[in-house]
Amino acid sequence: MNMYDQLVQVRRAQPFQPFSVVLRDGQRVDVTRRLQFATNGKKLLILDARDASHFYDLTDIDHIELLETAA
Repeated sequence: MNMYDQLVQVRRAQPFQPFSVVLRDGQRVDVTRRLQFATNGKKLLILDARDASHFYDLTDIDHIELLETAA
C-alpha cells in the first residue's frame, strides 16, 4: 500500500486513531484530529496546534505510526 492509500485509510478509520507522520529525516509530526490533515496524492498538508499550515511531499514520508490512546 502506498503512502497516499495509507493516509486515506487512517482518515476513514472509525473511530479516528491519532497517528504520527515520520519523515525520512527523523522528524515526527503528530496528527490528533481527523480534519488536521489533507492530501492530494503528492503533498500532505498538516495543521499544527495553532492551525498554521505545513506541507510535506509524500516521498519525504518514511512511515506513519498509530498513537496510543487513553482508555
